[in-house]
Amino acid sequence: KEYHTMRPSATESLYRDLEAHYGQDGYFLPRHMLLRPLTVKDVDQVEELEKASYPESEAASRESIQYRLTACSELCVGLFSCEYNWDQPSSNEEDDDREDSVVSKSSTLKKETLIGYILATKITGEFISDEDMKVGSNKEDGRTIAIHSVVISKEYRDRHFGYIMLKDYIQKFYGLCTADRISIIVLPKLRGFYERHGFTDCGVSECQLGGETWHNMKLPFDTYDE
Repeated sequence: KEYHTMRPSATESLYRDLEAHYGQDGYFLPRHMLLRPLTVKDVDQVEELEKASYPESEAASRESIQYRLTACSELCVGLFSCEYNWDQPSSNEEDDDREDSVVSKSSTLKKETLIGYILATKITGEFISDEDMKVGSNKEDGRTIAIHSVVISKEYRDRHFGYIMLKDYIQKFYGLCTADRISIIVLPKLRGFYERHGFTDCGVSECQLGGETWHNMKLPFDTYDE
């Protein structure tokens, strides 16, 4: 099984952005953080974090999560904290996860703990509708990436992991040229976070999810400056 760390160009860009926004001491990146596409094998961890992060009326069902991880896993990414079995076993068990350990080709992954994720599908319109959130709604020929969930575990919030994860996600699909834009619906209080990533507020959405008032936001790739 192949595991992917963050792309070097994205990592350098993120460090520059984070230092500019928060100062040198304003953020923390764990040594063994991993960003990789999610698969249906991750459904249990995703479901647990989804339920812990959203009200019941807004959380995706297990069926929806399983569908997205099966039909369009390439659009779904997970942020993991990883533990490894090292090449040279230590006599001290406390050293197993030491910070100066280097993951090599012969190191084996011991455990992945999901700390954040993005779930998405493809749609044909510019904005997300109620129909686009249903099981079976993914459109392979769609040119809009519809983000349905952006989640960071409560334990890891306020450490800019959401910023890191979304920035890397945007840069990845901007570079792939497989879509023309990214679209999302957000609550008014979260608009500022997405505006910092280049999204624009396009007004109130017609979606009725959880009985809340949502706003359409989109990021067109033809005007995005990496």
